[in-house]
Amino acid sequence: QLEPSNPEGPYTLATYYWDKAYRDQSLDLATKRDLIAKGLEQADRAIQLKPDYLEGLTYKNLLLRLQATTETDEGVKQELIAEADKLRDQALKLKQARDAWDAVPANAVRVGGGIAPPKRIANVAPVYPPDALAARVTGVVIIEAVIGEEGKVKAARVLRSIPMLDPAALEAVRQWEFTPTLLNGAPVPVV
Repeated sequence: QLEPSNPEGPYTLATYYWDKAYRDQSLDLATKRDLIAKGLEQADRAIQLKPDYLEGLTYKNLLLRLQATTETDEGVKQELIAEADKLRDQALKLKQARDAWDAVPANAVRVGGGIAPPKRIANVAPVYPPDALAARVTGVVIIEAVIGEEGKVKAARVLRSIPMLDPAALEAVRQWEFTPTLLNGAPVPVV
C-alpha cells in the first residue's frame, strides 16, 4: 500500500501464499485452493505492474502448477499446466535476454577482480518524476551500464526496477561520464 506501483509488494505476497499452500500439509483442500487463488491474484498484480517481471512470472507458474494438483478434472489440469508452461518459457526467455545483453561489446570487461571501477567525473542527478513524488514512491533503482573506452555511457539497463523511477534513473545515468578504464595500458569498455 505504501508503494502501489512497486511490483515487489504483490510478488512477495504471492510467494507467501505459494509457500503456505505448498508446504502446510495440514490444510484442507478448500483452504489450499483459497491460498492459491490469493497468490495468483497477487502474481497477476505484480505482472500487471511490470510485464517482464521474471520473478512474478516464475511464481505465477508455480502457483498454476500447484493449482493443477488440486484439480480432479483432467482437462482443467492440463490447461493449467499448459498456461504454466507458457509462463515458464516466457521467464526463461527473459532470463536469457537479461544474461546475454547484446549492448556489451566483445572486448568489454566487468568491474571486479583486478578491474577497478572507473571514477565518475560528471554526475547528473535524476529528476524525480512528479507522479512518483505525489505517490510517495521511493527506493533504489539498480542499473547496469556499459561505459565506452572514452568514459561515456554507451548503454544502460535496469536490473532492479521501481517502475515509476526507472526512466528518470536511466536518463541520469546515460549522462554520466567516467575516467577511461585501462587494461594493459589501453582503454577498454567496461560493464
